[in-house]
Amino acid sequence: MHVFIANINNWKMTENLLNDLKKQTHLCKIYLVDNGSTEDGTQEFLIRVKKDRNIRVIENKNNVDLNKLWNDFYWSTGDPYLCFLNNDLRIPSNFTQDSIDVFEKEEDVGCVLHACNHPDYQESTNLNYVVLPNPLTQGWAFTLRRSAYYPLPNDVQFFGGDDLIFTRMWETRWRTAMCLSSPIIHLCAQSRQYYQGDREVNAKAVRRHGGQRFSYRCEYTRMHPSKRMIELFNEKESMNGS
Repeated sequence: MHVFIANINNWKMTENLLNDLKKQTHLCKIYLVDNGSTEDGTQEFLIRVKKDRNIRVIENKNNVDLNKLWNDFYWSTGDPYLCFLNNDLRIPSNFTQDSIDVFEKEEDVGCVLHACNHPDYQESTNLNYVVLPNPLTQGWAFTLRRSAYYPLPNDVQFFGGDDLIFTRMWETRWRTAMCLSSPIIHLCAQSRQYYQGDREVNAKAVRRHGGQRFSYRCEYTRMHPSKRMIELFNEKESMNGS
């Protein structure tokens, strides 16, 4: 598995996510893009990260549309599984292994999502997942089979790319699985007003390419993490690390 992360003026969150990835039971390669950051401390952070041979660092002087970054990532690796993560996530140590296990058990699943900001699944230890009956996008964290990825047109921007990818997956009969045994935390989950702004603008570009909109909300996903969810996550990961 190869993991994509973009850092944009938030290197401390990115560092936390990188530490989570280093604790995975299934270690993976990491493709980290600094997308025109100007935040103090970024260069020192990147110098530290470059010492890790498992992390490839790409530095952009200016901000580049995420769809191009995703395409560049896709063409740069031949790995069978491609994971796309926001840098404002915390992931449990079984995240990558659970994703791979689902793919190996379900040949028609092209994408694995993970329960998000939901405390009910935090106690799970054994692999637990459901194959969803309907399309669902969760653009801040998803893992694809390489064969399920769709190279994105240049005019599909940040919030449009995952919608178009999932449209093409649906058209080609790939299914999506929701993994419950490795729930994630999305620390900066956006508000509904935020979605109704940028997403509506980018949806126009998606429609130009025959795409459609899918829901972000389901019973396994909550918009904001509770304090209890974060406490449970820290307790579980502390036990796994001991």
